[in-house]
This record gives sequence, structure tokens and C-alpha cells, in this order.
Amino acid sequence: MSGRPTWLPLKPAAERFPAEALVYARYGDLYLQQGAKANAVEAYQRAVQLDPSDQNSNVILKGLLAH
Repeated sequence: MSGRPTWLPLKPAAERFPAEALVYARYGDLYLQQGAKANAVEAYQRAVQLDPSDQNSNVILKGLLAH
């Protein structure tokens, strides 16, 4: 199974809802699954910037930055 179908809904969501933290958190999740740490950090940073109360993104981001 390729990663392509998983990404498909995110691009239009990011374009339609550019201020939605959840979209960027999901990007971060997918980047982590692919082993793209730098991209995951950027996505989680954007999610936290948009919604500082997003505990899940905050925890994941802190863990990524600690390593």
C-alpha cells in the first residue's frame, strides 16, 4: 500500500483550512511514519503555532526536538 492515498485528503484540507492546526498535526504524523523528522518538526511547529493548547502536538514536538 502506498502512502499516496493517505496524503490526498490533506492537500485540499491545508489549502481550504490553512489556519487549522489539526491539518498540520496530521501532516506531522505522516512525516513521522515516513521517517522524515525535519518535515515532521516543521508540521508540528505549525500546528502548535496555530493551536498552542494542542497537547498531543506539543508532546510529540518536544520529543522530536529532544533527540
